Amino acid sequence: FGVAAYAPWGLELEWEDDPAKNYGAYNTYESYYKRYGVTPALSYQVTENFAIGAGVTIGKSEAGASGIKLMATGKPDPYPPYMEADIQMELEDEVNYSYNVGVMYKVRETVTLGLTYRSECEAEFEGDADIVLPTGTLHRDVTMDYNHPQQVQAGVRYQPHDQFSVECDIVWTDWSINNRQVVHLSEPMQTVHGPMKTLPFDRDWEDTKQLRFGAEYMVNDLLTIRAGYFYDPTPIPDDTLDLQWPDADKKVYSIGAGFNFGSFTVDAVFQYTDIEKARVIGGESDNLNESYPGGTVHTKADGTILGGGVTLSYRF
Repeated sequence: FGVAAYAPWGLELEWEDDPAKNYGAYNTYESYYKRYGVTPALSYQVTENFAIGAGVTIGKSEAGASGIKLMATGKPDPYPPYMEADIQMELEDEVNYSYNVGVMYKVRETVTLGLTYRSECEAEFEGDADIVLPTGTLHRDVTMDYNHPQQVQAGVRYQPHDQFSVECDIVWTDWSINNRQVVHLSEPMQTVHGPMKTLPFDRDWEDTKQLRFGAEYMVNDLLTIRAGYFYDPTPIPDDTLDLQWPDADKKVYSIGAGFNFGSFTVDAVFQYTDIEKARVIGGESDNLNESYPGGTVHTKADGTILGGGVTLSYRF
């Protein structure tokens, strides 16, 4: 039996909010989306070579964005024909649930197979939005249903002796559930196209398959060292890319170490993520084009990410 607290999904971005310094601010200059939870889990060694496990995650999700642009009209009458609205939203759900199940089978002394399923999680967001106009600010209550995807992960571990092992995993993620992101307003807002009670964002994401490799060497009872690599293709196609969800195909390299202190273990990791190649958009993204009245957006982006993590485990 064990309990884990972690964040299975998370993204937060902040850009310069002055369009004169960052043209992307016309689309979005800040966004975040995250889920964190607590998972009690139970595993059972059925036979010497076969084990099963399951857990239930009790979680909470938050989402928000600032700087979403929309051509709107103001109040009172007469409405000016063209006004730029800057929309800022903050949403969260009260609680959500998902479950994980897994099996592990030792084919022989040196080879172990594993299979894990992580369920889809329904998230019902509620919050508020400020629609900032030159004539004042409109306040609206907002709701959004947006689910976290299911995953299947399969792997094989080869351990030629007690101190060294290598592993290869493949992870399938059901990103295609995010076909459309729709924010519902409690009251309509006036736009140049008439009253609008929803803010729809096309997503049309694609399922992905990650291929992961890792190696571990136990130096002694105190120290274990590790290294890893995985390829992470983006689920986001060119025609729905925007600055709320910027992403690209990535190569992720990692090194790590584990330190054992009796019943306690401290595991640390450092990750370097490299964009495989620059993301080039040549006017096909409707989400970007709609942020610039009468314009077609051409953009090119590249980058790297440095990351780190620490896990504390206690065995009882």
